[in-house]
Amino acid sequence: MPSGSGVQIAGGEGGVGALFEREHLLVGDEGIVLAEHHLERLPQEHPGVRVCGEPLDGVLRGRDRTPPVLDGAPQADQRRVALPERGAHCTPRPQPPVGAPGRVPLAGGGSPHGEPHERGAQGPEHCLIMVLGPERLQPRMPPEPRRHARHPLAGRRIVVTRAREQAGELARALEALGAEVLAVPTIRIVPLADLSALRAALTDPAAYDWIVFTSQNTVHVVCDRLVEWGLAARDLARMAVAAIGPATAQALERYGVTPDVVPPKYVAEAVVAAVVARGAVHGKRFLVPRAREARDALPEGLRARGAIVDVIPVYETVRAAGDGGALAAQLLGGTIDVVTLTSSSTVRGFVDLVGRAAATSGRFSAAVIGPVTAASARELGLPVAIEAEDYTVGGLVAALVRYYAEGGTGKGET
Repeated sequence: MPSGSGVQIAGGEGGVGALFEREHLLVGDEGIVLAEHHLERLPQEHPGVRVCGEPLDGVLRGRDRTPPVLDGAPQADQRRVALPERGAHCTPRPQPPVGAPGRVPLAGGGSPHGEPHERGAQGPEHCLIMVLGPERLQPRMPPEPRRHARHPLAGRRIVVTRAREQAGELARALEALGAEVLAVPTIRIVPLADLSALRAALTDPAAYDWIVFTSQNTVHVVCDRLVEWGLAARDLARMAVAAIGPATAQALERYGVTPDVVPPKYVAEAVVAAVVARGAVHGKRFLVPRAREARDALPEGLRARGAIVDVIPVYETVRAAGDGGALAAQLLGGTIDVVTLTSSSTVRGFVDLVGRAAATSGRFSAAVIGPVTAASARELGLPVAIEAEDYTVGGLVAALVRYYAEGGTGKGET
C-alpha cells in the first residue's frame, strides 16, 4: 500500500482494534500511524486515552520510527511507548509480553462497538499501547497460493480402465498430481494361440517392404517371439518400420528396433499419410499385425493407394474378470469424478463391466485418449467431457489438468 494512503482497522471484541474502528490511518515508510489531525482528535473522542506530547512530537517530527499499531506483534527493536490515562504522567507502564497472541484487551468491560464518544464513557479510562519499531508493512500482501498448485488433481477420484499390465504409467502420472486412482481393468490382452501365419510372414522378411505396428500390444506379441522363431530385431529392420505413436515407437526401441515413421497424429489415417509421404506405395507389400478386432482405416487407406496389405491378427482383447457391481454403485452414487478410456475396447469393456445404466448415468465424466475412443464412447452413450489433444497417456493427463483448471466439475458432458 503506498505511503500516505488511507486504511482502516476493523474493530474487535475488547481489543485495541475496536478503539480505532472507522479511524483513518496513514501507511508510512516504516509502519502505520494515525494521521496527525486524528492524533490530536483522539483524546477528545476517547476521553479514556491520552497521547503524550513527547512521543507524539517525536513521531510527527520524524525523530522516532513511525509506530505501527500491531496487536501484540513482536518488533525488531522492542522499544515501547505507553499512552497513559488522562491526567497521568507520561511514565511508561509495564507492558504485556511482546508476541502474545490475540488482541491486547482494554481495561474495563465496555463494549467496543459504540460510537467514539460512547465508548469513552462506558468504563474506566483506558491506556492505549503503541509499539515503536522498524517493521515495514509490505506495499501489498502476496496473492494467496493457488490451491493444489502442485497437485491440481487433488481430491479427484479417477478410474483407470486400461489392461493391468498397461495401467501403471497412467496411474502413476495421476497419483503424482494428487488424484485418487482406482485401477479397474476392463480388458485383458490375450495373444492368439495360433501365430503360425505371423511366423511364416516374419521368416521371409524379403516378402514385405513395410511392417506397421498399431499398438504396444502388437509390439510385445511380435517381438517376444522372435528368439523362439530363430529371429532377431535386425530381421525386422530389413523392412521399413512404422509405429502409430510415440508409445509404440518406444516399445519397439526397447527391443532394439528403431521406427522409420511415427506420424504427428496417432491414428491410422495419419500413419497412411506419413507412409505415403515417404514415397509411392503402389505395388508395395505391407505386413500389419494387429488385434483381432480393429478398425480397417489403415489397410483400406493403403490399398486405396495401390498397396498390397496382409493383415494378421496376433491378439485379442477380452473382458477382464471381476464383478463391476461395486464400481457401478460408486458411479451411480456420484463418488467417481472421471473414468479414463484409452481405446474402443476399454469403452466396450467398461460398459460390459458396470452395466449400461451406470455407464450412461451422467454422474461422472469420461476422459478419452483421442477421437476414435471418443466416438466409441459417445456411440454407447457415455458422458465424454475430456478429450486429449495429444493422443498419448501424457496428453490425456494434460487434458484432465486443463479441464479442472478451467472449472470442470467432473460430472456430465461438457
